[in-house]
Amino acid sequence: MSKRPDTPFGALVRDGLRRTGISQGKLGGRISDFEHGPVIDASGVRQIMAGERRLTHELVAKIIEHLDLDWAEAWAASRLLPPEVTAADLRVVQRRHDRGRRREDRQLPEPGNPGKLRPVGRAA
Repeated sequence: MSKRPDTPFGALVRDGLRRTGISQGKLGGRISDFEHGPVIDASGVRQIMAGERRLTHELVAKIIEHLDLDWAEAWAASRLLPPEVTAADLRVVQRRHDRGRRREDRQLPEPGNPGKLRPVGRAA
């Protein structure tokens, strides 16, 4: 049997397996949903890497978590997003989101009693 080439996502998974020292079987056990979903073994992980198994958002998220993959690169390679979306695009969106959250955090008043109120404007 000839070796099947990895998809871009599959190459990330293979690199993650090598880097973390996790076997294909062990990864399959970690990403399986034993109660409600598919159970994935080593051959299932090989199918994921070769692009022969359909990916779901939940499956990609679990793989990213367990292999500590670069989330933007992995999501862009998963083919679950529009093909024109790149890892760089995802990082730009994340930075904008993070900046907005920091801005929101600064605008929140401190909880509790504000202390003595001082007049503002012309009355000051």
